[in-house]
Amino acid sequence: MARITAEARARLGEALSVERMSLARAAIGVNMVTQPRRLGRFMGVDSAAAARMSWATQMLGARELALGLGTFVALRRQDARASRLWLMAGLISDGIDALALGTAVAQGRVSKLTGPVVVATSCGAVYAQVEALQAAEDA
Repeated sequence: MARITAEARARLGEALSVERMSLARAAIGVNMVTQPRRLGRFMGVDSAAAARMSWATQMLGARELALGLGTFVALRRQDARASRLWLMAGLISDGIDALALGTAVAQGRVSKLTGPVVVATSCGAVYAQVEALQAAEDA
């Protein structure tokens, strides 16, 4: 019976983690498209403003859905070039999200409770994607 090396197990764990992250991103995108007012309310925006910005939330949700599914499919197909491109697109998107949300928190435009959590989540996604890109280069 063939044994899986510790290095192979670690790489498999990293790959599964990135795949899970991409599916979570797609699920969040679906939620943003189908229930756009929820994000605004979660971020501490009043219901009227959440309703007014629902079209923008749906556009962002479509982006999240596309990035999540594109990354997942590229990883599943083991297409190294496509995986790097999708991961880079997600990294750029999450980095800009973190900066924009951080600014909104600092200006008091979103909740001081949930805003920083979303910023931290975006930063964590950036970190995970950087790690995945570095692991791909090392492979």
